[in-house]
Amino acid sequence: EEIARIHGYEHIPVDAPLPVVAATRTRREKVLDTIRAQLVAAGLYEALTLSFVSEAQRTMFQAAGPRGPVAVSHSSRSHENQLRQSLIPSLLQCRRQNERHGTLNAELFEIARVYLSAGQGQPEAQAEPLTVSMVAGRSFAQLLGIVENLLHALAPHAVLAASPLDRPEFLAGRGAELRVADHTLGWIGELSRSLLDASELQDGAAVAELRIPVLEALFQPARSFTPLPRFPVVSRDLNFVLPETITWAQLVAAVRSSAGPLLHEVSFGGQYRGKQIAADHKSYVVTCRFLASDRTLTADEVDAAVHGIIVACQTQLSATLRA
Repeated sequence: EEIARIHGYEHIPVDAPLPVVAATRTRREKVLDTIRAQLVAAGLYEALTLSFVSEAQRTMFQAAGPRGPVAVSHSSRSHENQLRQSLIPSLLQCRRQNERHGTLNAELFEIARVYLSAGQGQPEAQAEPLTVSMVAGRSFAQLLGIVENLLHALAPHAVLAASPLDRPEFLAGRGAELRVADHTLGWIGELSRSLLDASELQDGAAVAELRIPVLEALFQPARSFTPLPRFPVVSRDLNFVLPETITWAQLVAAVRSSAGPLLHEVSFGGQYRGKQIAADHKSYVVTCRFLASDRTLTADEVDAAVHGIIVACQTQLSATLRA
């Protein structure tokens, strides 16, 4: 400013053109915008928490397995001098503070980095991955539905697979690892009572943590559309009795691989355990919908596809068809 005064403002040209360039949003920005929009639409509120946690918070929740600490030496952070390795403990702390102030079901999410123990030459993206975490007073199935809707908004054709995850942080049978094809997306589960007590929480909650780099790799910004079917869909319900060890995902895989090209959709119709079924078995109802784009299907065509499904399930899964 002093130099400009000495030189004289009148000698400084003011007619120089300023380049104006329209900024385009990056792929990651589009992914983050979509994540925020979907989770807010689902009723969650975005939170912002500190990256430093205590030793108790860091070790409280380790669904991905135990990891060594990443700590800093700083006198003002003698009790909270470790970098978080999950966003869940911080969100649980926010939920506890809300409970103490009368908000009994604070449903929150956060998008931030976690800090893992880096190996020699390990890329920063692996040592400090960007994640999105959620905590909500909902059931496992309800929170899984939110995750499925989020994935569908980012990658409509991606298929989410959930495999059981037996961790002490979760209720028995209420934890799962989430995968899309060969990618590990994250995990989801309902919190155990012991962890809720350690967090000083009254109400139960389900949590999920997803890897944003995986969502970014799956992101499909261009949308494709298919016309509504001109011919009717034929629906058949199949009630299979299977060994307890067989999962729903295994059953769906067997159905899809054996039904042929006329199979349009497979959906869950129900599950049953009771006196009419052996103790080590369960019953799944599978709803199969068949469709041809160029004609109305005949009963014989659908019966042939259903027969192939039944034979495959009997052979591959030791299933029996329940009347």
